[in-house]
Amino acid sequence: MANAPTTGSVRLVALTLAALLVMTSCTRSVGEDPEPAAAEDRIISNVWETDSSTTLDVGWFATRCEKFESLEVEELPDRINLVLSAFVDSDDCNEPGTVIVEATLAEPWGDRLVYDMNPFIRDTVLVEPPR
Repeated sequence: MANAPTTGSVRLVALTLAALLVMTSCTRSVGEDPEPAAAEDRIISNVWETDSSTTLDVGWFATRCEKFESLEVEELPDRINLVLSAFVDSDDCNEPGTVIVEATLAEPWGDRLVYDMNPFIRDTVLVEPPR
């Protein structure tokens, strides 16, 4: 067991170096411009009816440091296509949680299906009764 303290010391040094590497990679020099936040498509978690036939409430689960950017609405005779985008790694951070935005339709929703057109989903979204 004479080797045990040496192995423990090596692990401690390795962990300390790894922590320092992570800390220094998350900092930037004074006066250095931060990289701009990038908008990315997000998965729609819920869609709710509203009191108006021409609006839907659209929900998504925002992780920390994500901010709503846009909601694209494409209306077709038999369906409504939605694409929700958010800024990722923005400097203005909030706690994670569901964010709800309003989709305004040109024509009443009726019985059209609603699709999340996020490239990873491209499937229907259940439209729930008003919240």
